[in-house]
Amino acid sequence: MNNCISRILLGGPADAILLTGDEITHVDEVNVMNYPKQRVVCLLKQISKTGYLRLKVRRRNLGGNKNNYEIEIQYGLL
Repeated sequence: MNNCISRILLGGPADAILLTGDEITHVDEVNVMNYPKQRVVCLLKQISKTGYLRLKVRRRNLGGNKNNYEIEIQYGLL
């Protein structure tokens, strides 16, 4: 499965962190590489209620290869 980010909500927690085309490989500690996109979206919505989310993504570099990144997104906690 390919769980690439197709759009990012401007002003949302992922804005300026994630890029369209980033491929989500893990949500917190769950490997979602073989999950259907709908299941990943559902998982993101459930976890996002806590205000903390850790994603692992693969991002294409200028050479066209994909590199692995671990990205933590924190929001809603003041």
